[in-house]
Formats: sequence, C-alpha cells, structure tokens
Amino acid sequence: VAAGMALSPLRRRRGRRDATPEPPTSPMAKELEEMRDRVDSVTAELEAEKMRPTRPFLEEGDGYEFLYKPHTVTAGLLLFFGVVYAAFVYAPEHARTPDERVRLGFWVMVLVFLGYCMIQMRDSLILRPHPAFWRVIHGAGIIYLLCLVILLMQDADGARALARFFMPSLDAGGPPAANFRVYAADCRLYTPGHPEGEFYVVRDTLWDIFMIAHAVGWWGKALMLRDWKLALMMSIMWELTEYTFQHQLPNFAECWWDHWVVDVLVCNLGGLVLGMYTCRWLEMMDYDWTGSTKDAHLQHRLKRAIQQFTPYSFTKYSWDVFGGFKRFVGVIFAITVMTIVELNAFMLKNVLWIPPEHMFNSWRLLLWFLMSVPGMREYYQYVADPTCKRLGQGVWLGLGVMLAELFVCIKFGPHLYTDFPWQVTRAWSLSALFLGIWCLLAFDCIPFWRPSEDPRRQFVRNSASNACVLMTVLPLVWMVLQLDVGWGSALPDGGGGNATAALGLGGGH
Repeated sequence: VAAGMALSPLRRRRGRRDATPEPPTSPMAKELEEMRDRVDSVTAELEAEKMRPTRPFLEEGDGYEFLYKPHTVTAGLLLFFGVVYAAFVYAPEHARTPDERVRLGFWVMVLVFLGYCMIQMRDSLILRPHPAFWRVIHGAGIIYLLCLVILLMQDADGARALARFFMPSLDAGGPPAANFRVYAADCRLYTPGHPEGEFYVVRDTLWDIFMIAHAVGWWGKALMLRDWKLALMMSIMWELTEYTFQHQLPNFAECWWDHWVVDVLVCNLGGLVLGMYTCRWLEMMDYDWTGSTKDAHLQHRLKRAIQQFTPYSFTKYSWDVFGGFKRFVGVIFAITVMTIVELNAFMLKNVLWIPPEHMFNSWRLLLWFLMSVPGMREYYQYVADPTCKRLGQGVWLGLGVMLAELFVCIKFGPHLYTDFPWQVTRAWSLSALFLGIWCLLAFDCIPFWRPSEDPRRQFVRNSASNACVLMTVLPLVWMVLQLDVGWGSALPDGGGGNATAALGLGGGH
C-alpha cells in the first residue's frame, strides 16, 4: 500500500510528460517498474484471497497432510450408499416390525447427522487425534441434547416409555432395586461372627462397581482441570453434595469412613494422583513432529502413527483462583456445573428407572468426558485470556446438555429437589452468606475496606476476611457432623449410631 501511494504522484507526473518519457534503461525506471509489479502482485493475491473459500480446519504440517485434506465428496458418497443399503437391503431383512423400523430409522438419522458434522462442523481448539473426531463428538452431544428436549416434552410415564422404546432392556415393572441400595446399613469396620467374614462390610464396600467408576472418573477430571487444588476442592464438594441429597437418594447414605476414607482418600485421591502424573508426563513429552515421513524406517513411521493419538501440545492450566473477581467466579461456576453434571447421573437413573449397570450410564459418562475435553479447554481460554470475549461452542453445548438433564430430573422427580432437612438448608445458607461477604472484602468491592497503610486498619481487615472464611466452612462441618452415619442420625428412619458403634466397639446402625 505504501509503495502504491508513493507511485501515484510518479504516475501522474509521467502522464503529464508522455511526450518525453524517461528512458527505460535508467536505474530509476527499472526500480519503479519492479515496485509496480510487486504492488500489482500483492493486489492480485488480496483479490484472490477474498474469493477463496474459507477453510476453518486445523492442520498439521509434518508430512501427514493427507489426513487433513478435505474428503467431502468421498464422505458424502459413503453416507449416500450407506443410507441406500440400510433402506433397501438391511431394513427389509432385519427390521420386520414397525418399532424396529423406527429404531433403525433413528440410528441411520444419527449416522447421517454425525457424518455431516464430521465434514462441515467448525473445529474446536483440540487437534489430536483428528479434528474430525471432535466434530463427531460435538455432533453426538447435539443429538443427546435434542433427545433430552424430546423427553422434556413428555410426562413421567411417557418419558420412561420412550426410554424403554429405544432401550428395550429396561424393565417396566418399576424402579430398579439397585437404585435404592443403602451403603450405611452397617457401619462397623469389624464384624465378628458374621457368616461372610470379620471384615465383610469393608470388603463389600470396596468390591463395588462405583469404586472403579470413582477412580476412573477422577482421573478424567484431573486431565480436564490440571490443577491439584481445584480437583481436591471438587472432591470435597461432591461429598458435601452426597450429604445434601442423601435424604432422597439412598445411594448417597454412606458411613463416615466410606465418605472420607474410601471415597476421598482412596478412590478420588488415587484417581487424581494418576491423572496429575498423566498431565506431568504429557507436559514432558517431545512434541516435535516434523520430518517423520522422511524417515524410511518402519519403526519410526509406526511410532508416529501411535503418536497421532497423543496431544499435539499440552497446555498447563493456571486457574489462579484468587487472582481476581472474574477468575474466582469463573472457577466457582466451573465447579458448580461439574457437580451438577455428576449429580444428574444419579438423578436420571432414578427418575427414568435405569439400573446402575445399564450401558446408558457408561455411554453417558463417556460422552460427557469427550465433550468436556474441548469444552474445558475453551472455558479456560475464556477465563484466563483477557482478549477472549466469547465462550466456545463446546462450552455452550455442555451448558445446554447440563440444563436439559437438570430440567428432566426436576420435571419427573420434583421431590428430589425439595423437602431438604433443616440442617442442610441452614448450613448452605450460612455458608453462602459468609462466602459472599468474603468476596466483597477480598476483592475490594467495599471502598472503606480496601487495603490501607494503617497497620491497625489492615489488621482489622485481614481478621474480618479470615473470620468470613472460617464461618463459611464451619456450617458445612456442622452439617456433616449432624448427618454423618456413625457421628449422628443420618438415615430417614431417625436411627444413627455413634462413633463407637461405627468403629466396631458396639452395635452398628
């Protein structure tokens, strides 16, 4: 542009003296001609760029470009022939009843939609194993969201009938008995004379399907959060959530040692340790992928193919929870959303009468994990980057699915969110009140409470802030002592036992 502006007066002057043009062999004329050619070339490139179709797809430049070239025609033809085969060959042979044909049509529709998402959906911030994989995951999340919206339009019986229609293995006889298992039926650690053994209660608790689910789940949360403090905060928050809803969900009624030893210190902490070591291993990996295809050795090619399923790069998260009001609110919001997502797993199987061992629970958790990987990356970008002004598509999809699940649970099981014990309502109300006061003090929202050079005033300010922190924690500790089996009455029948009975020195609850 600058060269063009400099050439404009020269063009005008040369136009006025065409009768005596500058000799073409002069150095000045050659230089001007070269500058004019460069300007014309840049102008042509800019015009061509305007007409060029946009390519919002992520690519790698390490010799594997063929994996990232668009194959829209090939994929479209495969989808077309797949639909034709399903309609004219598979359906007449295998879908003989109207119900089977409807189910087949639904799954073919899902396949077509996922194929379209794989080709045309916008990329996320995640590159490996392939951007198309994350487009398919995003499409699967959209389908799950639409299914939840359909369920939301039904009544409770209609929603359960619809769930049985697409999952015929579900029983229509009523809620599964496994959903009402009480883990706090006996809180003794030592059970002498028991026919199953002296440590039957502990062994039965450890050999439970949710033990593995806990450890694997917290390994995945560590990969998403990538922060020790935040993960431990979430672990404690989940145990408090179990205390809050144990009056409605019998599965949440656990012994004190089950809550704080088996869950927090064994399952959750074990999964977090493995997850954080995985994060550290990914941080130390060598992510230089260049020149792999130039190596003639099959071993190197195979190694590069395996590395396609590892991250292209790994970003270490630094949430800096107390770095500012926006950071603090953003982290609290993330913890709240993740807690609601985990709570929805138990609520959904309760209101839709789905047993714990059903594959729906496993597929739902897998889908949520895969949706959360790009979603959490986009959310961290929004919280940590001041120049980022909008949430990513993965975050919006996750919020939509979370709210749809929550509304389904509230509509079909309103009793699950009402009639809380007075210990729960008072504890959470006081804790929220003092947390709000602490935020006003800690983030200088009150003018006369801002940091001062006066040591006495600063001492009063710090003391008030510390007191608010203490008063935020104490009500929750009091709630735990009131509701925990082995320390106070916890189960709906009003029984409870005490610490002596829970430790096996007396009769257990």
